[in-house]
Amino acid sequence: MEEKIGKLAAKMSTPLILFIMFPIVILILAPGITRMMTGN
Repeated sequence: MEEKIGKLAAKMSTPLILFIMFPIVILILAPGITRMMTGN
């Protein structure tokens, strides 16, 4: 039973990490991208 929970947690954590990391990465990169686009 615990093994199943561990595998399920591992499967769930990957999308969770992506959902958390993507907005953070976008927030960090967005100002740099906008600067490159505007040419400042």
